Amino acid sequence: SSHAGPWILGEILGYERSIKTPLGPQLEYIATYCFSMNEALRKGLVTMSPGQALLDSLVHDRFDPNASLVKDTVDPGYADMHLSFMVGDKDSLEEKRRKFKWGHAWYKAAPVTQETFDELRMKIRCIMSESLLSVRARQLGADIRSPYDARSGRQRIRTTVQYFADKFWERNFKRRLLKS
Repeated sequence: SSHAGPWILGEILGYERSIKTPLGPQLEYIATYCFSMNEALRKGLVTMSPGQALLDSLVHDRFDPNASLVKDTVDPGYADMHLSFMVGDKDSLEEKRRKFKWGHAWYKAAPVTQETFDELRMKIRCIMSESLLSVRARQLGADIRSPYDARSGRQRIRTTVQYFADKFWERNFKRRLLKS
């Protein structure tokens, strides 16, 4: 790329409002299942993960039935957003899908038990590492870009749907006025 500054490219996921992460505020992040970055950013980051010590400081080491996967020192908004995606029973996940307008949840989502603790603990560490990669990239001055500008596309779809819903409501409202 002829763009010499640091950049990262991938699907951009956003939060409804700014989230306070352990490394600073965040409004959006790159999903790391498929992404690209240039050499300037890679060298600046040194490692993809923020480090095992930081990740260990965010989650509990052992199962405790009275505690969450995430330690109390982590901002609840940051922890809840990620935990809601991966922790719960089948009924609560269906409700969360409707509430957050998700197309899906993590395929191995489960309640936290002695048997599921280790797997859920490692998954929450991965999710936090993924979201913190974008914070770290932003702190290095990286441009965060989407190959298909998903943010604008989703917004366009939402506003189009809302436009038609408003027109439909107006039409019904006018009919009710004329009847009365």
